[in-house]
Amino acid sequence: TVMEAYHSVPVYSLFSVRRFYSIYHLTFGSDYRFEGERHNFWEFNYVLRGKAGCTSGENIYRIEEGDAMLQTPNTFHNMWTDDNEQCEMFIASFDGSGFDNGLKGGKYKLNDEEQHSIQAILRELPPLFRGYNCTEFTPLESVSSPGDVGYQIIKSHLELLCLSLSRRGKAARGTPSSDELALCYARISLFLREHVESALT
Repeated sequence: TVMEAYHSVPVYSLFSVRRFYSIYHLTFGSDYRFEGERHNFWEFNYVLRGKAGCTSGENIYRIEEGDAMLQTPNTFHNMWTDDNEQCEMFIASFDGSGFDNGLKGGKYKLNDEEQHSIQAILRELPPLFRGYNCTEFTPLESVSSPGDVGYQIIKSHLELLCLSLSRRGKAARGTPSSDELALCYARISLFLREHVESALT
């Protein structure tokens, strides 16, 4: 019997998550203030309920239910809630390969499929991690075996989410606030962070 010639189609991993640094499902109280940080990995924040303000570099954004913020590595960012306004959020920080080529930092508006990926991730958290619903300063602690399929499910949904945002491009992205007072706040916050050790004159 003569073997038929089989043709294959190569498949490449455009985005690949390699490590998680934090995963949280938290509700921030009214008048919450986070002074800000920068780190050498990606951070994804999604608003499940409520509203918040945040910066990304020199830009300032207002985000609400259905919105997400993507912070690129080494970009200074902070967050706050207004008086009488709580904010429930999903937060994940991670690194991997390919993200620099396909994603931009800033605000995104998630569609239904992307929001379903967030919900799928949230369902996997309880048996995998301890402290994910405590505070944003709680270290990530895995409580399940490395072979638990839940880790792969979270990884896959996060990659699918990023692929979808990349493919939708500008249609998925929000714009920074144009309010002059808000922009002034963002610039002052960035300046103070970068000159925290400088003497005042």
